[in-house]
Amino acid sequence: MKPNALLRRALPPAAAIALFFLAWELGCLAFNVDEFILPRPSVAIAAYFQWQEAIWPNALQTLFTTLVGLMLAIAAGTLIGALIGYSALLYDALYPLLVAFNSIPKVAIVPVLVIWVGIGTVPAIRVPTTVAQYAFWSQGKRYPVNEKARIKLKMTTPTTQVSSRGFL
Repeated sequence: MKPNALLRRALPPAAAIALFFLAWELGCLAFNVDEFILPRPSVAIAAYFQWQEAIWPNALQTLFTTLVGLMLAIAAGTLIGALIGYSALLYDALYPLLVAFNSIPKVAIVPVLVIWVGIGTVPAIRVPTTVAQYAFWSQGKRYPVNEKARIKLKMTTPTTQVSSRGFL
């Protein structure tokens, strides 16, 4: 990509972000918004530099628990999803539960899981692992087993076209 094209592509989002933060700063000043309610971006940046020695260890701990939880969710969820997709019995037995679980907002599940598993590093890994696994469980779909049905499925499944900007 040419530098000029890169600049044309990167400049509008950068300008929109800068204008957003400028409007936020000026809006807080113009309407005399209390810092407790909505701190100005300049105050947030100053607080970051003031407290960065305390922020970084906690941010790294959060990153660690998030990545471990995600890795466990991928591993366990893929395995469970594959088992559900492979076994007609498991699919038929668990599909209604998966649909019911999907109808519950994940934001409502997290407080319940925190009460059940507690607070700390291990519970902080278990909560996102449990919530994220559903994305993999729900992908365990049953597909036709015999060859005739497989060919029919292949003929009726639309192909995905890929463009330079992603999927169409």
